[in-house]
Amino acid sequence: MCGIFGAIGFELAAPAVRRALWSLSHRGPDDWGVWASDWSGMRRVRLLPDLDRGPWSDANAADELWSALPSLPVVLGHARLSILDITRRGHQPMEADSPAVLVFNGEIYNYRELRTELEALGHRFHGTGDAEVLLAACRAWGASAIPRLNGAFAFAVWDAGAGELLAARDRMGKKPLYLVQDGHRLAFASEIKALWEAGLAGTALDAGVAARYLALGSLPAGCETFFEGIKQLPPASFLRWRPGRAPEVRRYWEPEWRFDRTPADAPARLRELLAESVRLRYRSDVPVGVSLSGGIDSSGLLVASVEEQERVLAFSGVHEGGIGDERERIRLVLAQYPEVEATFLPTSEGTGYDGFLEFLALHDEPLKSDGIYNQFRFLRELRKAGIKVLLSGQGADELFLGYPWYIRPYLRWLLRSVRPAAAMRWAAELRRREGGSWAGLARGLASELSTARLEGYKRRQTTRWLREDLWESACAGPFRQRLDLGRSWPAFHAAQLELESLPPLLKDEDRNSMANGIETRLPYLDVHLVEWAATLAPEVNLRGGATKRVLREAFGRLPEEIVWSPAKRGFYVPYLERWPEHGEHTGRLLREAEWLGGWLDRSALQTVADRGLLWRAFNLAFAERNARRRRAAADLARVA
Repeated sequence: MCGIFGAIGFELAAPAVRRALWSLSHRGPDDWGVWASDWSGMRRVRLLPDLDRGPWSDANAADELWSALPSLPVVLGHARLSILDITRRGHQPMEADSPAVLVFNGEIYNYRELRTELEALGHRFHGTGDAEVLLAACRAWGASAIPRLNGAFAFAVWDAGAGELLAARDRMGKKPLYLVQDGHRLAFASEIKALWEAGLAGTALDAGVAARYLALGSLPAGCETFFEGIKQLPPASFLRWRPGRAPEVRRYWEPEWRFDRTPADAPARLRELLAESVRLRYRSDVPVGVSLSGGIDSSGLLVASVEEQERVLAFSGVHEGGIGDERERIRLVLAQYPEVEATFLPTSEGTGYDGFLEFLALHDEPLKSDGIYNQFRFLRELRKAGIKVLLSGQGADELFLGYPWYIRPYLRWLLRSVRPAAAMRWAAELRRREGGSWAGLARGLASELSTARLEGYKRRQTTRWLREDLWESACAGPFRQRLDLGRSWPAFHAAQLELESLPPLLKDEDRNSMANGIETRLPYLDVHLVEWAATLAPEVNLRGGATKRVLREAFGRLPEEIVWSPAKRGFYVPYLERWPEHGEHTGRLLREAEWLGGWLDRSALQTVADRGLLWRAFNLAFAERNARRRRAAADLARVA
């Protein structure tokens, strides 16, 4: 995994390119490169660091080195985390004939199979990595190469001969790609901060996105971001662009959410698919670790790894004295697999408030909760242990209905589908989990089945503090759409993977891992596994009072406490209550955010007893201030 940056048509000065690339150094601590050319590709300039002096040393940032980079209309930059072919043969930007130049963030797990196909077509390769295969595939097959890729990726290929840019993201959106178009010019980057540092993007918040975040807790999906003028290339999409034209964006993959199969062999099939996914994701020229948290997702991943690999390294984050301490459960799993080399990493050290604010700034955009800071701390300790690649269980809950809050929407869908027997069974399970009376449960479900009643209640509560026209223009429609998803279980499940639950988790996973120079690989989100899971009827996973049933049955040989625990466990530990200064900082930040007063009643906001809402307001104000500071520093450097 790496960081990429490109600006076509802007003719950036060398200091702006350097600032953009340096802002991505955490994503690629091992190497960097810059390639620039005129429109024809006849005049080309390449910058490479002196790796013996450290790729990101002051010597490699010196004006003397960068003075060799003139202001040219095409510039591509790359910060490299070396995983495959860790020699200079894997250096990027990578150039082919014509010329065509690639900058690539991610991994193509099936690169060996693609290489064999391309060699049969006459292609010859100089290295052993996946970047060279990707560039050759794009040269041979064009955009039709993209559906052949099995991986986590965001890449761009500039073809000077054709005068065209081809860019793409992986199917689930594991790897980011942000875009700014300015008339006939286009820029892109792995993180928004690189666009600010280059002076190419504004810092004004998008009022609609911000309002939905405050009122509904929704985070951007698809092409949206929190900032006006900055877009994302959507997952499972590719972009073609020629200077002077609007970008052409096409979706190249769509899972078929049928939910019409209840196969008896589902657990066995899951194990087969996961085994193949794990086998591909162990392709690496550096050691690979497995994240083990004590839940069924990561434990199943460990089992698949043990069955596929001779040596398995497991790493577990330990939050001592808190709900994140899962050592007893983890040891139950390890006792069955004594051959696993296990390491426990402390995550409770160095968690001062200033460090937490630095973590927030790394993310550029607001977060869903503070809980992911624990994952960040774990990954920081993992990098200190020398691990650059980690298998993670992210995505299993969304695929196999593992969250307990899926039960209530599923029950509402059963009631709407007039399936009384199944509805009664899950109503009893919900009452057992939540407590309360049958009458209270019935009243609650009746109110939840009334879209108009729910919408009216939410509107009244929200417009106490949010401007009413913002609710109507930005929130009312998405809120109704969210409620309507409960009428169709396939639509609800698909939305969790494509819009609601998974996209922010994948964004957090990318930023947390890349901030520490680590590539996380997610075997549960392999394309073949996702396509298969999309065909399963919900009762395959929601059965017998258990969520994620197929995964539990697939790994039923694990300790019973791991397989059938109803609790949702993981690394997420809330932090804000540990820092009394956070409340004072939030109040000061909200008072200083003058723009916020145009959207909401700040005095009313302070009276709302909603910790989540105050967190979101703080996050929004913090992100806007961080953006302004980065852009102001870039503007000041340009003037100087």
